[in-house]
Amino acid sequence: MTPPSPSRRRRALAIAALGYGLLGLLAILVAAGGPVAGLDRLAADWAAGLRGDGSGSPWLLVTALGGGAAAGAVMVTASLMLLRAGEARVLLAQWGGFLLARLVTDGLKLALSRARPEMTDLERLLAGATNYAFPSGHATSAAYVYGFIALLMLRSHLPGPGRWAILALAVMVIAAIALSRIVLGVHFASDVAGGLLSGLAALAVASHGIRRDMPWR
Repeated sequence: MTPPSPSRRRRALAIAALGYGLLGLLAILVAAGGPVAGLDRLAADWAAGLRGDGSGSPWLLVTALGGGAAAGAVMVTASLMLLRAGEARVLLAQWGGFLLARLVTDGLKLALSRARPEMTDLERLLAGATNYAFPSGHATSAAYVYGFIALLMLRSHLPGPGRWAILALAVMVIAAIALSRIVLGVHFASDVAGGLLSGLAALAVASHGIRRDMPWR
């Protein structure tokens, strides 16, 4: 077994600090109201054109990948793989990071109590928009859950092309879920940015527990 090196730990801490710093700055701008409102409107106008006929059904399928059921299934599957491989340390890192991500996101939601964009009750229900807007919980879960899977594969014995293909797929899934929240009109762009920062910062913290020679192929 090869534990994370001190230099890798320092880089992870630096990334986490940067992520949380940017998240804090964004939270201040959101609380102030004006600084991000114009950018949010521009993003909403652009994303509205991607919704097509207005049903948004394909985007509902995409956004479901970041919901509790899908994210939970991916987390449990990864946990079972880790248990089978005897990786208790990585398992603790996995769930510790996830709880950190959710704690930060849910804490900011309560602290700022930012209202979501206007939508009907049906739209709210179908898209899983059940609480405050900032940061986006779907974006947080997507960044952390799918990012964690990609990180496990990057630090495994999989051949190089396979590792990078999984990374590319994870990036596309995370980006698609994040975009879906804006297209469906249940989040502002700044909400999604905040969720991505929360998830990625927590992922940097969790990476401390992932060594670079994970056993599966």
